[in-house]
Amino acid sequence: MYLTSSLEDAQRETIASVSRVLDKNPELRVVPFSDEDIKDLVSSGESEIKKKFREKLYEHLDDSREEIEALISRVETECAIDFDSFRREFDEEVKRFALLNQSHVISYVLYRKHVLKLYEKALTVFSGEKAAKEDFIHNLIFPMRQQGSPADFGSNHNLWLIDDRLSMVDWIASDIPINKHEVLTGTDVSKEPDIVFYNMAYTDNANVLSESGYSEIHIVDFKRPLTLSNDPVTQISNYMFDIKNSKVLHLALEDGKYK
Repeated sequence: MYLTSSLEDAQRETIASVSRVLDKNPELRVVPFSDEDIKDLVSSGESEIKKKFREKLYEHLDDSREEIEALISRVETECAIDFDSFRREFDEEVKRFALLNQSHVISYVLYRKHVLKLYEKALTVFSGEKAAKEDFIHNLIFPMRQQGSPADFGSNHNLWLIDDRLSMVDWIASDIPINKHEVLTGTDVSKEPDIVFYNMAYTDNANVLSESGYSEIHIVDFKRPLTLSNDPVTQISNYMFDIKNSKVLHLALEDGKYK
């Protein structure tokens, strides 16, 4: 009787621990867990429970992916197949896979929430430290003194704070002198726009730039509110003038670089 009572207490505590883990990690709520799974977690700490839930998530994702691939393989190899039955199985598996993948969406939403909090904190924590604040915010959005294709940086940026579409341009130069922008040549201008985004114009050959060089350019320059010096409109206009008067490389794109 005492042992039964102790087990029930342990199970109740485990369920409470699982609830706390799911409250802190809502992306794990999509993970299907049975009563037997809960029993296996008895006496586990919250860290271990979270680890088990993550393992279970990826286990189910792998199983679901394999089931979808197996269903597709059946269609490709079997001469006669019941398409009504196939459609039901396929729809069920796709729904399961989509539900499990919601965990990634939830994780990314939470990530953005934390980045926004960090951004808001940065606006106040560096009170009176202009350079530190601007550098921190710049690096939070995109790494300083770097340039390349967005693919070169993977997820190491938060351009969505400005506009999600900026992560789909052809080339980004961040805190780099204009005469060092690898997509430009024939300029000795050493001014440093905060971030310049280039979309190149191509010929019918997707790897060869057209004579126009680029289809559009976006310039982002970070300014503190009510800054009286360095009028941002004039400064951006000057950057545009300097870039338009540079030559754009019209050579082939090789290994992600303009040669």
